[in-house]
Order: sequence, then structure tokens, then C-alpha cells
Amino acid sequence: MATASGTSQTPRFADRGDAGLRLAQRLGGYRSHEPVVVAIGPGAVPVAAEVARALEAPLDAVAVQPLTLGRGPSRRFGAAAEGAVTLFDRRHLTAVNARPEAADTEIIDAQQRLERQTHSWHAAGGRVSLSGREVLLVADTVADEELAAAAACEVRDRGAQHVTLAVPLAGLSTAETLVDWVDELICLATAKQTPATSSLYANDRLPSDAEVTELLVQNKRERDARRAPRHV
Repeated sequence: MATASGTSQTPRFADRGDAGLRLAQRLGGYRSHEPVVVAIGPGAVPVAAEVARALEAPLDAVAVQPLTLGRGPSRRFGAAAEGAVTLFDRRHLTAVNARPEAADTEIIDAQQRLERQTHSWHAAGGRVSLSGREVLLVADTVADEELAAAAACEVRDRGAQHVTLAVPLAGLSTAETLVDWVDELICLATAKQTPATSSLYANDRLPSDAEVTELLVQNKRERDARRAPRHV
């Protein structure tokens, strides 16, 4: 079972890059593990990019999205991640009075959307192999434990040997749930309830798909530059 660590003080960050810099300080000891840093969704990419830069580690990102039937949180029945990862409880389907075929259609549609997003992010730079690697799975917040769990399943499916979830802030109940999905959970702080990202980040603007791609490509350029032979 995973262990969780963090303080009970609620931090506030200028933006996601600021959160990444502060999270990187906490994760400095992982540099010797030669991890791959994987962001959960577009919002976590600026956070993960700073962690990857500090650790001189490869950067990747996994696309995730909730599964819903109609609008509103009451119509939510699970979560999906790229690579055909689907997590849901059939009791949720009963609670929202959903027909199984409607859920099947939403799952298929969600995977198609995730496939398009994944292609958009990685077409320019390719993917990082996770086979046998230690993965630092980075989130900008984990108010939604199902999405984080789906991302953990996705990196496991890609061969990750050890998965650590790192996040600036986690709700206590969410943290308790997620320790069953990852090997370790590290957060800068915990709270009784995870606040909205708008109160966690002074600048809460989410990166566009183009900006996500640029951060991934920039990480690859930096790694290639470190590997290039130096002429004296």
C-alpha cells in the first residue's frame, strides 16, 4: 500500500509553474532514480515541466476525462484515460438511471476524444517509454481521484514499475483513496477538502493543446542538448 506525506497548511501559488518549482524542491531526491515525469491532463503539464527540468527527467503527459451522461456532476459515472483505460462502478450507472448502451457509447466517444488529444500533444515529439521505469505522476490538483486513478492505470499499462503521485495539494479523503492506486503519494500540503483550482492558483489559466505540445517538445530539446557531445 502507498504512503502519503504532506503538511496540513493550504498553500497558494502564483501559477502552475510556481507550483512545479516548489514541488520540484520536494522531489529532488528522486533525481537519482532517473524517473519519467508524467503529467495528468493539460493542467498538470506546466507543473510537471518544472519538475522534469529540475530533475533532468523526460516529460510525458496522459490524457484523461470524466465519463458523463448529460450535464452536471450528478450524471458522472466514471473516468477514462488514453489507451482504452476505463474506470466506472455499475452502481453509478444505476444511480443516474442510465442504459448500458448509452454508457458504452459515451466510453467509445471519450476514447476517440482522448486519442485525438493524445495525437495532438505528441505528434511533434513522440512518446517516452515507461517500460521498467519509475514514474512521477504529477497532477495540478487531485479533487478528482477517479481521473488520477485512471492515469495511474494508464502508466501501469505502459510498463511503469513504480508509480509515485506528486501533487501540490490533496484533499485528505482523496489522498486516502489514491494510496490504493499508486505506490507512493507526495503532496506539499493536505486539506480537509481540495479547493477549486481558482483558489489554489492566482493565475488559473489552463494551457492550450499547442502550449502542451511546446512544453513536451522543449523538454525533449533540453534532453537532446544534454546528451549531445561537447566540443572543447
